[in-house]
Amino acid sequence: MSIKAKHTIRYRTVFGKVSIESPQLRACKCRQGTCGKSFSPLALALQLRVSPELEYLQVKWAAHLPYAVATALLKETLPVDQAISTAGLRNRVWAVGQELDDKAESAIRGERAYPPADSECKIVALAVDSAWLRHRPSRQEQDEAKFSRYFPSKRPPPTGRHVNIIAGRAVRDDGCCKVYGYVNREVTSAATRLDHFLSEQGAAPDQKITIVSDGAGEFEKAVDGSKRPLTRILDWFHIAMKFRAIELSALKFPDLLAPNRRTIQDEIASAKWLTWHGKGSAAVERIKSIHDMPGSTPEHPAYSALWWNLRGTYWYLESNGQYLVNYGWRYRRGMPISSSIAESGSQ
Repeated sequence: MSIKAKHTIRYRTVFGKVSIESPQLRACKCRQGTCGKSFSPLALALQLRVSPELEYLQVKWAAHLPYAVATALLKETLPVDQAISTAGLRNRVWAVGQELDDKAESAIRGERAYPPADSECKIVALAVDSAWLRHRPSRQEQDEAKFSRYFPSKRPPPTGRHVNIIAGRAVRDDGCCKVYGYVNREVTSAATRLDHFLSEQGAAPDQKITIVSDGAGEFEKAVDGSKRPLTRILDWFHIAMKFRAIELSALKFPDLLAPNRRTIQDEIASAKWLTWHGKGSAAVERIKSIHDMPGSTPEHPAYSALWWNLRGTYWYLESNGQYLVNYGWRYRRGMPISSSIAESGSQ
């Protein structure tokens, strides 16, 4: 082989941009089908033009901060003022995420074997939370929506712009945590992705695992379609927030009595105590009795907030009654009762 030409490659590192000479070589004529072709070995070896260390820092901080803030942080702490940009950081995050997703899909299809099940690996619980990334219309879309009432457009409105993210964190008995996540409706099967994650952690197929999640239906199909013996319980954090709403609304009516002649504050506290001890059906009856009191209607301006909060709480408990457990019993034994450990993964 002989050198045809030389050019310079700009390689981005944590110390800034580095210029590297890259020779362009002529292919050997003895190789069939390569006559007249040339190639650059260094360009083929450094296709990303970015060092692994810089790529790691970009993806790590972009996962915790907004893209613009992460870019400003890296420029402030490292001599990379001209080496990175907000758009480049966003592209790196997308590329790494796509690579991880492709690895998971290849493992599910059987192209990569799962690690052997570790009998010593005990997953105490898997906390799951979901979050929505709302699409913010551009200025052009806002202007089009503003004038569409006067000048209807033939172009259909954009659909499916919101993104639903499912994030989970597995808690092991040794204190270690592993995080997984995916975009809902963007994976082949949510149940298969869940089974794949547990297999990647070395959990035995017959190991019983508790899933702690809220009442959102995005994750329900994944649990129901799983081939593992999974048990789902309702997250106590979301239950407590429901009761907190009606407690604050009831503060405006200190003299209001429930049908059993007790104050509504005492009735709400009793319903919360019943739910904590696994008696969800009894708690629903107490909340319903306050909700159905004469005069407490949504049309009444003084009772509207209390009425709606009571309705939302008992409907939430009633529709998820099969997932209510004795939270006090689990709490005293150090077992997870909340998906708060997964909240950071969905933010």
